[in-house]
Amino acid sequence: MGSKDKSLAALEGRATGTVVYRNLNLVDGLLDEVQGRMSVVVEGDRIAHVLNEIDAATAWGSEVMVIDCTGLYAAPGLIDAHVHLATLPDRPRAEAQMRRMLYGGITAVRDMAGDMRALADLARSSLINEIAAPDLFYAALMCGPDFYDDPRARMATLGAVPGAVPWAQAVAEDTDMTLAVAMARGSWATGIKLYACLCGNTVRRAIAEARRQGIPVWTHLKVYPAIPMDAVGATTVSHACMLAEQVLDPSIPDYFSPRRHQLNHAGLSLADPQTHEYISALATAGTIVDATLFVEQWVERSKPAHHRLTRPGVPEVTRVETAGRITRALHEAGVRIAAGTDLPSEPDDPYPSLQTELELLVRYAGFTPAEALRSATNINAHALGKQALMGTLEPGKLANIVLVDSDPLADIAALRHVHTTIKRGHRFARADYRHVASAMSDTDD
Repeated sequence: MGSKDKSLAALEGRATGTVVYRNLNLVDGLLDEVQGRMSVVVEGDRIAHVLNEIDAATAWGSEVMVIDCTGLYAAPGLIDAHVHLATLPDRPRAEAQMRRMLYGGITAVRDMAGDMRALADLARSSLINEIAAPDLFYAALMCGPDFYDDPRARMATLGAVPGAVPWAQAVAEDTDMTLAVAMARGSWATGIKLYACLCGNTVRRAIAEARRQGIPVWTHLKVYPAIPMDAVGATTVSHACMLAEQVLDPSIPDYFSPRRHQLNHAGLSLADPQTHEYISALATAGTIVDATLFVEQWVERSKPAHHRLTRPGVPEVTRVETAGRITRALHEAGVRIAAGTDLPSEPDDPYPSLQTELELLVRYAGFTPAEALRSATNINAHALGKQALMGTLEPGKLANIVLVDSDPLADIAALRHVHTTIKRGHRFARADYRHVASAMSDTDD
């Protein structure tokens, strides 16, 4: 490689050279078991080989860096399928949150709508290694016109007209959906998010046109006034707890109705035929559910009066318990579950909220640690449409790896003991991380 090429590689932030990670306990994201005495050979930013120690010894060239990982466990880099980094852009806060994510084992995130101008700049800085951060993929928002008086929509479009920009479009029955989807694609969004104030026909038209143009669609499970069945066929639907709203009170008129937060979850039954039909349809369509148990736990703790779910004389049922119960039913029916958080950890927590989300999937949805880990790796890669690049440890994929001190398949809490994060071949040792408290960001709940 000539000096000009080296300069370009430096500008692009690309890892170069060959590195062999030896003596690993491998959790590759494909098998629900640990493979001992394995080696991963990384060339530049890609995985070149995954080999057992006997075969690996003959695969090394003379000019390689060899790192002994005895005692460490290697898993695919984690992916958070639901974050918000720029509802109201704040670059220092976003960088602090992304740094915490990266040093906590997260190598990619899906931002579910914000100011795309700020998100694009963050994504570029991460991609070329100007900042220590996960790869950032983001959504272009589509809502009904009535949504764009919401303060969050105005914050995410400062200086422009909410609903009239490519990353935050107002769509309705008479919208030219071919043009609207093309505008979203032209904004460099990874996917389109359908959020609120949309009728069923508009939701179905958007999903069909996005599929035709080859861009993922990410929606809320219930896009008021549309019903959950309208969004079947989307790539993902978010917030498992929203199914309780449809089951307990299907006549809730719109997204802004206070009745959404005044339901008695103790009366929830998932046994009716319509619910079974919906869950079966999700499984058949291959639609992934972004469960977001973490945000339900946060809502329960931080807004008990507004989100009161109990009544005198009935047992207490928390939002996270409801979300876990619904997630378990979806999972048991064959619906793939993505791991997304919707909110960051508390400012003084040195680990990102994704670790808590995985622990909640185990505690409340009955997942095994292997199933929870798969939600944050392989399944989330499919949610992004990036399964050819990430989600498993296989030759040809990006060298996105998290090294931890103990077996995450025995205890998912092992992901709170990160040794090193490897993103696109670059190493970020946890010992180098110095936690800086960052404020919470706005949620889309």
